[in-house]
Formats: sequence, C-alpha cells, structure tokens
Amino acid sequence: MQLTKGIDYLKKTLGFLARTLLIVLVIRYCLINPGRVHGPSMEPTFYTGDYFLVNRMAYLYFKPERFDVVQLIDPTDTEKLLIKRVIGLPGDTVTFEVDGTVSITPDGGLKVYLSEAYLAPGIVTHPRVHKFSEIVVPPNSYYVLGDNRLASHDSRDIEAVPRKYINGEIIPITHVEPTASQLSAVQVVD
Repeated sequence: MQLTKGIDYLKKTLGFLARTLLIVLVIRYCLINPGRVHGPSMEPTFYTGDYFLVNRMAYLYFKPERFDVVQLIDPTDTEKLLIKRVIGLPGDTVTFEVDGTVSITPDGGLKVYLSEAYLAPGIVTHPRVHKFSEIVVPPNSYYVLGDNRLASHDSRDIEAVPRKYINGEIIPITHVEPTASQLSAVQVVD
C-alpha cells in the first residue's frame, strides 16, 4: 500500500515535470527567443551586451510596422541574425535626401520626411557608394536600417528584406550602460 502511494506520487511528479518542460520548450523555441546584442549597428538604441527577447508571435497575425525593431535572418548569410529598424513598408518609396534625411512616399501617398529621434545627434543617412538614392520596396518586403547608420549592414547593402526572413519583434530586457569607448564609437558626421 505504501509502495503504491509512492509510485503514484512519482508518476504524478514526473507527469507534471514533463508537461512543464514541454511548455517551457514550446515557449522558448516557438514563441519567444532570448538574445544578446553583438556589435554597434543599433547604437544608441542597443549596445553590445544588451539582452532582448524576440517575440515570434508578433507578426503571426499582424504585419511589421514602420519603426518596429525586428530580428531578421541576413538574406546574404542565413547563419547570421541581425537587429534592424523597419523604415520602409511594401510599396513605399524610400528616398535618401541630399541633406542626409530619409523620406518615405507610401504607395499612392504623399512624401513624408522621417523624424528619427532614435538616431544619435548629428547622424545622417546616405545611400552606400555605388548604390541607389531611391528604392521602391517590393511586395511582401521591408526596408530596414540600423540606428548607427555609419556602422550598419542593412537594406542599403542587402536590399529590401522579404517577410520570410523576419523572425519577430524585439523586446528589450536590459540596457547595459555604454562605456566611453562605445560612446566614442558612435560615429557623428558634422
């Protein structure tokens, strides 16, 4: 009798632990993934060492919106994950203006100059050398840029990113205070 109670207790405990492990694995691998920033491309919004979560459910029923910060697979190197800000939506015309600002003309809409308060003071945006100054974002693709425009591998290099490469929306967890060397690494153009 005592042995039967012990076996029943063990079965219930193991069943509970198995269900808990299954739930944790589903959350970890299907819904939310943790991550850590490596590199300066999103400074001053994110610094190397900052932790974040990737909400993989964010775009299951909704589309990425302008200014969302997303994790994506680099289409030129599918082993590499990037964090970038969505600037252009499908059908938008993204223009790099002569003064270093970015403008967006939605499909059939009026040109809007982006107010990018998340950029470090003095940062301007230019197309890469030998590249376009205006692009129409293809259907089901997004134009993404890093916040540290002078140190970012983004749509100016890899072009607009197809939706299938976007893993989810970034949720910041911790923000590491930048060191003096990190602050001096944010490039400012006068």
